[in-house]
Amino acid sequence: MLTTIKATGCGGPRGYDGSSVIVLGSDGTGDREHFRSVQAVGHVEHPYSRRDEHFDIFLCREFTGNLQRAWSEMKK
Repeated sequence: MLTTIKATGCGGPRGYDGSSVIVLGSDGTGDREHFRSVQAVGHVEHPYSRRDEHFDIFLCREFTGNLQRAWSEMKK
């Protein structure tokens, strides 16, 4: 599994090939450009949470590019 903590720059692919990636907080459209398969697998929300804490969970499979190169672009 690929983990990211954008605020600190931690995480990253570390040699992972992107065969399956869990994506949080996306609408799925941009993910379809980078993966062969994008499947909505869940939704997170709670009645006491803020609206910006409600998001979808996608299981993305078979990254079509170079994950290490894409990761360095995402961090910028």
